[in-house]
Amino acid sequence: MAVTLAELVVLLKGDDKQLTQTLDSTEGKTKSWASSMGSMAQGALMGVGMAAVNMLASAASATVEFVGDSVSAAAGGGEDV
Repeated sequence: MAVTLAELVVLLKGDDKQLTQTLDSTEGKTKSWASSMGSMAQGALMGVGMAAVNMLASAASATVEFVGDSVSAAAGGGEDV
């Protein structure tokens, strides 16, 4: 609902019940929107963090496997019978 300047002057000098309701409604909608955006941002950051941890775990696993294969090859002289 758009309020003109003339209506605002009348509202402020007289009954401000409707203005107060409009402002309270706007405040509630703004807080709700901000809360939703915060939740979405938090979820996105959690997803990025989990992907980074999974990537590091995969790299660590591959490194351990490579070192284990290298040790096995060195212990066996590198020759298969």
